[in-house]
Amino acid sequence: MMIMRLEKGSGSELSVLLRQVESGLEQLRESVRSIPDTRNNEQRRRQIIASLYRQIKLKDELIQSFLHYDIVYGSGRVGIKRD
Repeated sequence: MMIMRLEKGSGSELSVLLRQVESGLEQLRESVRSIPDTRNNEQRRRQIIASLYRQIKLKDELIQSFLHYDIVYGSGRVGIKRD
């Protein structure tokens, strides 16, 4: 990383330095964007979230099927006759 000491100078010198810093920051941003993991991680997180939503839907359907079973067939428990 480059660190510069700025002293009083002309506005044009400061403008040039500012453009160089901005250019360096943009290059850094592009470098970060080009790292494969940053995009893959986002895509992977989206896949995980979609999978979690599917799991919730399946669990809700399972719960509803149990509720339906209780309504149609009673509690569903098999009782043991005791003397």
